[in-house]
Amino acid sequence: MLKAGDQAFFRSENTSQRHSRHILGMIDELMGESRIHPDDLQLLAWNAGPGSFTGLRIGASVIQALSYSFNLPVLSLSAMEVLAHMAWRSACPSLAEPTTIAVAVSAQLNDIYWASFLSCPTGLERIEPDQLLQKDILESKIKALGESCLLLGNAWEITRQDEMAQTQAVVSAEDVVALAVTKNQQNWLDKPATCLPNYVHNTINWQKRPIYPRL
Repeated sequence: MLKAGDQAFFRSENTSQRHSRHILGMIDELMGESRIHPDDLQLLAWNAGPGSFTGLRIGASVIQALSYSFNLPVLSLSAMEVLAHMAWRSACPSLAEPTTIAVAVSAQLNDIYWASFLSCPTGLERIEPDQLLQKDILESKIKALGESCLLLGNAWEITRQDEMAQTQAVVSAEDVVALAVTKNQQNWLDKPATCLPNYVHNTINWQKRPIYPRL
């Protein structure tokens, strides 16, 4: 997606596992359609994850290449914050007071990606950082946040709160841009080398291999 003032230009294609073969061509088509010169661009924003390992690596590579080529700053956004901001945009008019937004997205095996935010009239305030948790502690996390909580993500089917939850877990380009325009330049990265995927690991479960003395 390319946003210029009040205009927005989209290009979307289902390429299965061939993203890396098509994405640069689609970007070129988008620039031609919008008739915007690369020198007129001000910022590159992208969904840095957490999410698919391969998808994040492809996204980071493309963003770094564009940033180097056109000398553009980068804004790396958390997928969890993008989802929370999407919910805030749709629910904010009906929220009479600050509300906790809890995001829980299914990860591999028995883990979930987790983050929580507080909705405010002007946007979101982060409560907890992006983290990887085991699913069996999900209910306890919800109880700790209290009853006034907006649930978002696709990991709620394992709890009794699933009927209250919004199951959206896919980040769209429009959602990324909607959050990007709320960020000031202090969040922009001037060096594309620091534009890295948001890998969220649960280091508690990691076990180092024992080191045996040589005989």
